[in-house]
Amino acid sequence: MTEHEKLLAGLDYDYRDDELQTIMKRTVRQVSDLNNSLDPLVRVNILRTMLGHMGSNIVIKSPVRFTYGVHTSLGNDVFINDGCNFLDSNRIMIGNRVLIGPDTKLYCGEHALDASQRFVT
Repeated sequence: MTEHEKLLAGLDYDYRDDELQTIMKRTVRQVSDLNNSLDPLVRVNILRTMLGHMGSNIVIKSPVRFTYGVHTSLGNDVFINDGCNFLDSNRIMIGNRVLIGPDTKLYCGEHALDASQRFVT
């Protein structure tokens, strides 16, 4: 089982894994481009390539943050206000006709509190 598969299964995983690091680095670039663009078409194209699924009529105010992006799915008619943070280290599924207020945080991650137990090598 890959580290990415472990992550999605809710098992202990190593975020230092090359595949996970590649996804996170790509998402950092995409989020930066998204947050710095005022062009609605550019923003939609970034979101379509970054998110796992994106319905129609989506409004996301900047700044916004995603950790992986690909684990987040948005339904139709979704409005996300500014300052939201999606720590999508597992699946986040937002349905249709959802409004999310400013500075909302959605956290899926967890890890052992004892640092010596965080990484299995």
